[in-house]
Amino acid sequence: MSNKNFRSAQFGSYPYIGVLINISIALCITGILGTILLYANRYIRYAVEHVEVEIYLQREITPNVRFLLEKELATLACITKDAAGKARFRYVSRQEATAEMQAQTGEDFVTILGESPLPDSYYVQIAEDCYEKGTIDSLKTRIEGLAGVLEVDFQREYISQMQRNFRYAGIFFVVFALVFFVAAVALIDNAIRLALFSQRFLIRSMQLVGASPMFIKKPFLRRALWHGLIGGSVAIAIVWLLMTLLHRWIDGLSDFHSTNGMIMLSFFLLIFGAAISTLSAYIAVSRYLNKPLEELY
Repeated sequence: MSNKNFRSAQFGSYPYIGVLINISIALCITGILGTILLYANRYIRYAVEHVEVEIYLQREITPNVRFLLEKELATLACITKDAAGKARFRYVSRQEATAEMQAQTGEDFVTILGESPLPDSYYVQIAEDCYEKGTIDSLKTRIEGLAGVLEVDFQREYISQMQRNFRYAGIFFVVFALVFFVAAVALIDNAIRLALFSQRFLIRSMQLVGASPMFIKKPFLRRALWHGLIGGSVAIAIVWLLMTLLHRWIDGLSDFHSTNGMIMLSFFLLIFGAAISTLSAYIAVSRYLNKPLEELY
């Protein structure tokens, strides 16, 4: 029997592939859940900010007053901006609103009433952060104080109900994600501990020949660190590839993509994989160093 085969039979071989697969699977699940959370947060913000607030104008508003009103609306910080930095609002005339209402109801209420009761209006989009009660009340008061404005309808109840439903769904998902996060930690820890179980006699042999505890731990910690980094890299590649494919298959999904968020998630997967792998190896090796010889069998 060769020296290599003798050492394998005596000390056991380290299951590199199995450890890498387990770490990669655990980190991949964590990355997918993290990506879902990122996209969900972007979707919630998108949904709330695309609810249009109606600003009803007074009947006899002049073009000059309306021009000044648009300039004032463009300066409000709470109104969302497009990619070019332009405030998102649109003007709907009384005639356009009347035609739209008649198309929806199928009734010619103008003939019945003699005139359209609908006023000219602006539709604006408000940033999600501004829907807190104090902020929205202050914004409503400010807009209604502008020349030419009759009334502002923020659809507060609708927004509150939407935010409440999103909050409940978010709590459920966070609990669900935490359970899988704990499972991922346990999976990585078990993979490292089972791998080091085959090395327990090698650890004890090094200890018996006088090697210091840190000298014994170093190669195992270094190996676990690299396994965590490689597993994290594999998980990152899978998550990015999966999202790239989903962007091609699902229209509009790219609207909720956050490059900065995905980069931060990628760094987290690398650090998390390396940290858990190294910590698990440290604990496992320390346990074998402190165990009596008869308990290693």
